[in-house]
Amino acid sequence: MIPTLIAAAISALAPVADGDRQGAAPSSPQATSTAAAFDPVSFLSLERLNDLAVSRNGAARAVTIRSTDWEEDEYVETITLLGSHGGLAQRLELPSEPDSFAWSPSGDLLALDMDDDESDTEQVFIKDIRQDTLTRLTAHPEDVGSVRWGPHGRWIYYLAEDAADTIETAQRRLTHIVEPYDKDFEHRHLWRVSVETGESQRLTGGRFSVVAYDVAHSGAVMIRRASARNLDARARSEVWVANHAGASFVRVTRNNYSENGAQISPDGRRLAWRARATLEGAAYGQEKLFIHDLDTGRTQILTEDAVFEVDGLAWTADGRSLVLEVNAGLRSTLVLMNADTGRHRELSIADHRVLDWALAADENAAYAILADTESLGDVWRLPLDGGDPERLTHAGSNALTDHLLPTQETIRWRSVDGQEIDGLYIPPLNTSAGPAPLVVFPHGGPRSSDQFDSLLRESKFAPVLSANGYGVFFINYRGGAGYGDAFMRGMHREYFRIAHHDVLTGVDALVEQGRADPDQLVIMGWSAGGHMTNKILTETDRFAAALSGAGVVDFAAHHLTSDTRSTRRLMFDADVWQEGVLERVFHPQSLIGDLHRVSTPT
Repeated sequence: MIPTLIAAAISALAPVADGDRQGAAPSSPQATSTAAAFDPVSFLSLERLNDLAVSRNGAARAVTIRSTDWEEDEYVETITLLGSHGGLAQRLELPSEPDSFAWSPSGDLLALDMDDDESDTEQVFIKDIRQDTLTRLTAHPEDVGSVRWGPHGRWIYYLAEDAADTIETAQRRLTHIVEPYDKDFEHRHLWRVSVETGESQRLTGGRFSVVAYDVAHSGAVMIRRASARNLDARARSEVWVANHAGASFVRVTRNNYSENGAQISPDGRRLAWRARATLEGAAYGQEKLFIHDLDTGRTQILTEDAVFEVDGLAWTADGRSLVLEVNAGLRSTLVLMNADTGRHRELSIADHRVLDWALAADENAAYAILADTESLGDVWRLPLDGGDPERLTHAGSNALTDHLLPTQETIRWRSVDGQEIDGLYIPPLNTSAGPAPLVVFPHGGPRSSDQFDSLLRESKFAPVLSANGYGVFFINYRGGAGYGDAFMRGMHREYFRIAHHDVLTGVDALVEQGRADPDQLVIMGWSAGGHMTNKILTETDRFAAALSGAGVVDFAAHHLTSDTRSTRRLMFDADVWQEGVLERVFHPQSLIGDLHRVSTPT
């Protein structure tokens, strides 16, 4: 995203309420307003903690801080170390931004993959924190990525593409006017490099691609194999395991779905992954936690009946439990789950969203960047033994101290069929003028949810809208995550069966409560939020204006031209080209035949 473009887009939404504007956007980044309320530039200029890396022993911790470079019109990320007792201690000076970084088990070395000026490729580098030195470790002919330390710190693992076939590339240039999106003709494989000698060793090879990998504390290696690197091939990946690096890989799964985030237990005897599936195969629903025993071949689902969706996982040091990141609707959090029984408890219970997290297995603690209505995101230490969470930084909250922030309230109402729906309402800063103009934000996905940090997300820019006299409304409509399979399946096979009523009844509730002016309503969304905006505009003319970003009006064209069909196939249980499907499934869900009904300026 380009900051200036976003600032211009926010500024373009002029207030429709009568009276003076508050917090009007300055004409340029250099003319930053001194008003307490946020304007677009001051809001986009906030520094935010993004990525988190922690050593296995918990001794070394680092985050990336993202800031805005207005002269270059881009965001810049800088790795910053945390002090031994918390707080942001030191920003690392690096020649370029790394794509990924990871601590050695002892916490004294940092592995990074970043640009190498000499070869014009991305290579593995090592940053010695104590000596303040940076050394290039690999000289791979192609870009490398996904760096990870081996269990004892002697090897660094990474993925790298095979060298391009120059003849095949030349032939493609003669026959392809445009390269197919995300279609890689060179496979990607797993390598490791010796930290001591810099010698690289190939661990996989052949006419397949390694989508992801993991290395157990025992030395066992797990890979996810796919026939190609494109997104649909990834969705049909399978898991293979080798007892140690250099040993032959043995196929473990034959399930024809994506084992997302797959990890091998510390003793190398069990696998855990999350998937949109049942034991019988791919299915439309929330991502669940799967456990596979390599000795018995038994697979079980530990969260089959859970209301929450599993978004991330990591094995504890003893291999008896897992730390899970879960989406629970209005909030996301970390839980500790027994790998045998599925019993679990929350590690943090505040109303927040997890931005990133890492497990310090030997320290028996998890670290997380948590964001809420009062913090853009700060680092917390969450003991696994039941101890109290410890806040390590205050940068995310301190960044807000010089600005007026609106409040955020949880709203619940009943949709047309009686289903309870959650939403978040942010009133305008000046609430003295009666019912306010309202901006309605259907979320993207649709497999996602708006959470307690939505107030401060850049893509929502709610503080800027609130400063300009608008109320803002986020709705967790059916089809989203965190409310169970039945709730998510509200869009299954029939995208617009009920979800748009969830949105419109929420607007009705705010109007009835006297919070929203029915004559000054705006609706806007991106991706699935754009789909929802489009649908609602064909149903009603009650909105004064609308903004639809990447919104579909023809699901058949969407399916046929998309870079991936796997998730859309699950949603509709069909492909466009099957006999009768176009007329029976895709045309009734598409809006292209209803566009004549739209009168709202969009």
